[in-house]
Amino acid sequence: MEGVSLKRDKVIPYNGVIEAVGVQPAKRIELNDFEYEYSHENPFPVYNDNKSQLVNEAFNSVFSKAAYFLA
Repeated sequence: MEGVSLKRDKVIPYNGVIEAVGVQPAKRIELNDFEYEYSHENPFPVYNDNKSQLVNEAFNSVFSKAAYFLA
């Protein structure tokens, strides 16, 4: 995987990413849709309730893949 896109991203939508990437984008771009409200500008918002665990899991998922890719 070389990239991550967010399903509800309105700034850089997944379809635009796919058009830019070209050949076999599914192997190169992972589409994520988190179980909480997020945006392009704030993909990991701060919550003071049970959603904070979901945000932490999403953050760790995205950045562990990024760290693995860079290692």
